[in-house]
Amino acid sequence: MDTNATNTTGTPADPLQTTARHSKRWLWLLMGAVAILLLAAGGWWAYQASQPHRQALGSAQSAPSGTGTNPNAPAADVLTVSHTSSNDGKGAWLRLDQAWKVPLNQNAMVNYLQTSDGQRAFVTASAFGGNDVSALRAYDGTSGKKLWEVPFGGGVHGAPLAGNGLVIQAAAGGDFVAMEATTGHERWRFHADKPFIDNLEVPGTFLGDVFYYADGSAVNGVDIHTGKQLYHSVSKYLSLENPRTAGDHLVVLSDFGTMFGLSKDLKPLWGYTFPQDSAPHDVTVLGAIALVHRIQNSDNQSVWWAFDVNTGKQLWTTTTERANQPLLVDGVIAVMGYATSHHSVIGLDHTTGKQLWVQQAKDGFEREKITVADGTLLSVGHHLQILDPKTGKVTFDRAFTFGSSTAPVAAGGHIVATFSDAVYGLQ
Repeated sequence: MDTNATNTTGTPADPLQTTARHSKRWLWLLMGAVAILLLAAGGWWAYQASQPHRQALGSAQSAPSGTGTNPNAPAADVLTVSHTSSNDGKGAWLRLDQAWKVPLNQNAMVNYLQTSDGQRAFVTASAFGGNDVSALRAYDGTSGKKLWEVPFGGGVHGAPLAGNGLVIQAAAGGDFVAMEATTGHERWRFHADKPFIDNLEVPGTFLGDVFYYADGSAVNGVDIHTGKQLYHSVSKYLSLENPRTAGDHLVVLSDFGTMFGLSKDLKPLWGYTFPQDSAPHDVTVLGAIALVHRIQNSDNQSVWWAFDVNTGKQLWTTTTERANQPLLVDGVIAVMGYATSHHSVIGLDHTTGKQLWVQQAKDGFEREKITVADGTLLSVGHHLQILDPKTGKVTFDRAFTFGSSTAPVAAGGHIVATFSDAVYGLQ
């Protein structure tokens, strides 16, 4: 048998031609493999892009695990004051990608606080040095367009309060200034005898068409349309915390540890007095619960008491590491622990106060705020994270170059987050 390779004419085959044919064959095979890989990768990215960013209400779908857009983010199983917890009814967010961005002067010597009326985000820039001027800015939540800006040359205190077509800002010196939410035009202003000086809180609360605020030992209610005083009640206490809206009435805490419920016309409904050595520092209304808080400095702990907002009856008490910023989401009370520099998030059962989970931050990961927006539990610092309120697990993580010390809000179908370099609209 002739072992020499032959071509179709019976003449010996050219080895160079045979080698060339084999080379071309392997080249085509290689190109085909690359094409298949590219198609697969394109399909994977298309699949990722098609994944829902929100979980519909009542859906059994669970949030996807993973690290979002940050390859160095904590793993999903790593066991952190908003002034809004608005919910547009479309369900919790599963992931957040950038929809728009409005740059800010990252070198400005200002602190940011923000709130929302559901459609617009209102950002207070509080100057603390240099030539910067404090201002209140309004952004359209859908597009990111800056709608208006009102300067406060003398400075501001605290976050803005938004609602009822108004946004109210406390100015340094004692004035409360009410502006039209759509235009920023001033509707009214008045001067408080005891200036509001809190640098983090909102200046008061709305109940119906009335704006309520504390002024030293008194609680006042003014007409939101005219700024004229409608209600006035003086207590025997030297100082009162700003009232909190609790259904159809108010809850107020005094500096001597007495908490009381007030009707819309500021008539007392119920009262509760704490022992003098355990007087609480603040109260937050979470649904049907008034959650009262005291820091035990000697033990580096926080003590929490839960009360029925309608009757003043104590429901439970519990102790956690030193913490603040209580929020209610999906039947869980989340608080941010700061006994260590890394800041944890602690989940408590809202009916019993029992601790359900603790989400510890990794070394080098800093949290500044936690918040609830569109029914989603978020934490923010140099990262923006979505947390599962049932387990405390991080289900999404996105890193930012610059940090944030203000809580994200829901506005115009987006989550609006203000960092020191820009205001971001996320979806």
